[in-house]
Amino acid sequence: MFNAITKEKYSLTRYVGNDINVVIPSEINNIKVTVIGSNAFSSMNIKNINIPDSVIEIEYGAFYLTNLKHEIKKVIERRFGLNVFYDGGRWKTFLTKQLKNK
Repeated sequence: MFNAITKEKYSLTRYVGNDINVVIPSEINNIKVTVIGSNAFSSMNIKNINIPDSVIEIEYGAFYLTNLKHEIKKVIERRFGLNVFYDGGRWKTFLTKQLKNK
């Protein structure tokens, strides 16, 4: 589900599909998709996601309780921060343990 932010920007507000491999379009009707909204993918059974360069913001908890692969989570976290995976601190604790073990 996409909502227009302005005439030039769209926000993905909720994923309503059931694919485990998701590709977010960079544009819809020649309007850029720039935001993944809060809880857009929360509790979804997705394994892989392709986020286009047009996305410049991912809101809080967008990927809360998802099944994204670890390496994909790391890429997203580097680009957008830990808050997109917020799940009561479990993901942050996991990352901290992983970094200490290296």
